[in-house]
Amino acid sequence: MIQLLHANEQFMGLPHEDPQQHILNFLEIIDTYITNGVTPDYVRLTLFPFSLLGEAKRWLKTEPANSIHHGMIWQGHFWQGSSLQAKLQRSETNEVLAHTFIEGLYPETKIVVDAASGGQVLEKRFDEIYAL
Repeated sequence: MIQLLHANEQFMGLPHEDPQQHILNFLEIIDTYITNGVTPDYVRLTLFPFSLLGEAKRWLKTEPANSIHHGMIWQGHFWQGSSLQAKLQRSETNEVLAHTFIEGLYPETKIVVDAASGGQVLEKRFDEIYAL
């Protein structure tokens, strides 16, 4: 899925780029990915950073913790004020961050992290991953 996002022109925030079109393209790709027990919002929020490069990715990294809401990428808009669904719970946001971090490790590094955690690191709670 990440390779597909990279192949579909990542958004850099350049003046000639259309952010709304980028979101629509992103949704078209992401909505083909269905996993039992995983909400569409989780998939969208986890994979969205992989659709960005350069200034756009730097912008996303500067957003305050817990500032991303359900529905942020739902209708092709970012903050929609009171029309957004309930805010992501802190623990769910932390789980997304931990999962994104672990999945982004080189395979050799992930093996070391799994060994240090005494098993599969992604089976641990966020606070255990954070402490590790």
